[in-house]
Amino acid sequence: MIQVLIVDDHDLVREGIRALLEQDASFQVVGETGDGQVSLRSDPAHKIVNPMLYRFEEVRAIWQQVTAPTLWVDTTETDNLSRLKITPQHHAERRAAFSRLRYVTLPDAGHMLHHDQPERVARLIEDFLREAL
Repeated sequence: MIQVLIVDDHDLVREGIRALLEQDASFQVVGETGDGQVSLRSDPAHKIVNPMLYRFEEVRAIWQQVTAPTLWVDTTETDNLSRLKITPQHHAERRAAFSRLRYVTLPDAGHMLHHDQPERVARLIEDFLREAL
């Protein structure tokens, strides 16, 4: 079931969206707001910086043991690599750790690529799984 929070400053729009969603059992409206204030339900630990030191050499050693086909999808509309101070060479090193890698760059999508291009992401995964089997 997909949980939905309806956010719009027009009562009529919120009512219409709610009415549409309530016709489909795969959606559950969990709340609505018209004041622009949104409170998202999520695990607060998601925003905590990991207390464990990230050692690329250790991670790469683990990745090198992966024998399954691996799909790595990058996007064109994100600054994650620069924010993480990962150079193109270091990024390539990370990908090279996987022996059976399929590397794809998805245009017109950012960090939330499954929201930006849901159909293309689904197609990529389906094609990858079909080829891997």
